[in-house]
Amino acid sequence: MKQLYLKCLLLCILLLTGVRAYAYDCYVDGIYYNLNESEKTASVTFLYNSSSNSSAYQGSITIPSSIFYNEKEYKVTSIGLGAFLYCTYLTSIEIPNSVESIEDDAFNCCSGLTSIYIPSRVTKIGYGAFSSCIGLTTINIPNSVTSIGQNAFSGCSSLTSIIIPSDVSTIESGVFQGCYGLETITIGKSVTSIGVNTFSDCRNLRTLIIEDGPETLSIGTYFSTTFTYSNTFDRCLLTTLYLGRNISYYPSGYISSPSSPFWRLTTLTSVTIGDNVTSIENNMFSDCSNLTSVTIGNGVTNIGSSAFSGCSSLKSITIPNSVKTIGEGTFSGCSSLTSPITIPDGVTCIEGYTFSGCNGLTSVTIGNSVASIGDYAFSGCNSLTSIELPNRVTNIGGYAFEGCSGLTSIVIPNRVTSIGNNAFQNCSDLTSLSIPISVTSIGNGAFYGCSNLESVYSEITDVFSIDAFGNGSENATLYVPYGKKLTYIQTPGWNVFNDIIEMDPAIMNTSLLLSCNSKGSITINGTTVFTNKIGSVDILEDVENTIVFTPKANCKLEQVCFNGFDVTTSVENNTLKAVIPAKSQMVVTFANESGDMNNDGIINISDVVLLVNMILGQ
Repeated sequence: MKQLYLKCLLLCILLLTGVRAYAYDCYVDGIYYNLNESEKTASVTFLYNSSSNSSAYQGSITIPSSIFYNEKEYKVTSIGLGAFLYCTYLTSIEIPNSVESIEDDAFNCCSGLTSIYIPSRVTKIGYGAFSSCIGLTTINIPNSVTSIGQNAFSGCSSLTSIIIPSDVSTIESGVFQGCYGLETITIGKSVTSIGVNTFSDCRNLRTLIIEDGPETLSIGTYFSTTFTYSNTFDRCLLTTLYLGRNISYYPSGYISSPSSPFWRLTTLTSVTIGDNVTSIENNMFSDCSNLTSVTIGNGVTNIGSSAFSGCSSLKSITIPNSVKTIGEGTFSGCSSLTSPITIPDGVTCIEGYTFSGCNGLTSVTIGNSVASIGDYAFSGCNSLTSIELPNRVTNIGGYAFEGCSGLTSIVIPNRVTSIGNNAFQNCSDLTSLSIPISVTSIGNGAFYGCSNLESVYSEITDVFSIDAFGNGSENATLYVPYGKKLTYIQTPGWNVFNDIIEMDPAIMNTSLLLSCNSKGSITINGTTVFTNKIGSVDILEDVENTIVFTPKANCKLEQVCFNGFDVTTSVENNTLKAVIPAKSQMVVTFANESGDMNNDGIINISDVVLLVNMILGQ
């Protein structure tokens, strides 16, 4: 960029002082040339005089393919540096097929030009070659062109469309800056780098197509010493994007941390990501507040941190099964997201803040491989009414479901060992809760403010101190394992409950507090079907009840816990017959069939990979 400014400054000084920057070698039929004697070629050049260069060329100019001078023939191969600079009265020009390069500033500020045809042998378009040609409406760039210099078409405010040739690998900084009339741009698959501000101030640019291709496209961003941020699409009104390959962002200026060229592009409404894309990078569409439609291709394996954060108009998104990692805060603040979300089976962790603030989200299905729920993962999702945590989950992070005021029940899987601080704080509609025996740590305030909680069932037998219940949640009835009531009464944090009931088989009742996941169903005495919830069901009093466990296809009955004791061995042919004591609780866990780790109905190498990862704790 500096090189271009210095060239223009030097030319302007020479024009104003009347000094000839270049001594032209000959003048033939109204055109000035510099000659290369050894190669017998000619380059169109300029006339500098005290009255400026604007009068040197006027009207229509036809450049011949060769000239004769001093009885010698010279082939015209180049439009030289600044040849038509400031020729504002030039209206049309015909360039011969012999020309191979259009040099820096060749047609800079030729405001009278409306169209130009570039011959098919041209390989280079120099710095500022057509800059500020404000009357130029159309221009062809032949496929022979491999190099386009900085600001080559900047300020061509009447240009409406452009196609980048297939052999151009780099689009330099500012090439189309200020092209107000541009509405559509197509970036060919050969382009691997786009400079800073390349399309800035293209205020009518609506559609950007980045063609499918195997190579990553690198796009520049810039920060000044005053921390002013600028990027390739500043002040564009881009609405539609097709992304056909991976992109990366490279920083320039004074800040080393790059940011997406689409960051805060508030006019963007529709994004389609092709199957060649494997990664949606960090912050790629962050704060695109009017983005309503996103289609993600089946090749994507990674969705980076905050990739769609702040996309407050996004109503639905489908995460393809190819995705293996979803970064922190990926969908945070997507407040209009209402359609059900399914986390693919290949994802092993829901990172912190992933869906934080998605207050329109009503349903989430989490894949079988997820083992950890990060801090604030679903915080503030106050429309979420139910969620099933898969059996592999071992950790629920701090504030993970804080403020999920629509959540009515939660089944905590029997492999969970840790529930973080304030994990379910202010889940005000939560009425029932089951804590498995595997839990060894419950953080402060984990269930504070769960003011409608009616029943809490704890299977924990090695009781430890907590500060997890309060602000209304302590008014629930606490059900504890048989023989452990006194221990709970004497343990800080558990002793806040006014009503602690031990599962005493001597007391009879006609209801059973039951919980199970969605991989099967329960039939009690032939009539009651129960699946994927916690709640009370009617049973027969003082007589034997028949409970049938029915796993879904490719699933099995994994465990039956009765009042904190594992009674799985008492189940025969998926049937349990028992007299049910009063105020009892049964926790039923269904799991995938042995070998079918990903629940796809077949056993293959993908199941082996998942099993190895589980063994390794990944």
